[in-house]
Amino acid sequence: MKKMMIIILSVMVLILAGCSSKNAENVATQKESVTEIPASTEEPTEKPTVEEKKETEQLTETEPPKQEEKTTVADNSNTESTKIKTDSTQSDNKSNEAEQPKDEPKEEPKVEQQAPVQPAKADYSPANVVSLATAKTKAAGKILLTDNLDSLLANGSISQEEYNSYYPYDGAGYYSVYVQTDLNTASTTSGRLLGSEDGIAQYIAEMLACESGPYFLIEYVGVYTNGSGDFYEFRCYRA
Repeated sequence: MKKMMIIILSVMVLILAGCSSKNAENVATQKESVTEIPASTEEPTEKPTVEEKKETEQLTETEPPKQEEKTTVADNSNTESTKIKTDSTQSDNKSNEAEQPKDEPKEEPKVEQQAPVQPAKADYSPANVVSLATAKTKAAGKILLTDNLDSLLANGSISQEEYNSYYPYDGAGYYSVYVQTDLNTASTTSGRLLGSEDGIAQYIAEMLACESGPYFLIEYVGVYTNGSGDFYEFRCYRA
């Protein structure tokens, strides 16, 4: 019995050994067949199968977006919202400006510059001025030329013929005083207003009182006109 078992075991070992040798030969044969195939110069590009595509798409879909992309999107959204707010603010300001009426500059009332009203012309009598000035000059100690001739004729110092030839100036020289015909503007050569007939007479008498000779005569000769207006001419004789 033991012998048979040993024989059976030895047969099985031989069988297993034979199988293993055949497997070894087959492996060797496969290796040789693999090494005999010439290598291709290009790397084989394996096409992904349908399942691999699906897995890749699922991985792409399920892959969470990167944090940097979120930040960029957030920044863009903030920028866009800021722009929208700015645009809306500008549009609101424009609408407010359109709604609120602008303060138009108030036109100041035009003040019409009226020409100064000139007072009506005040006439005066040049004859009255001569009479007043003569009296004032006599009061200052001067002698009227005609009075002197009358005296000379009366005491016989001159004849009637001489009197007629000398009268009334007796060879005296003269100067003229011009005074405006309007009493409102009648003034001295320096511009001082005289204001009245008496003021004009005093002005003339003061000038004659300054003369060195004792004799005088005042005479009105008419109106003198120039670019400044009309003037009465008073001739003042002195000797």
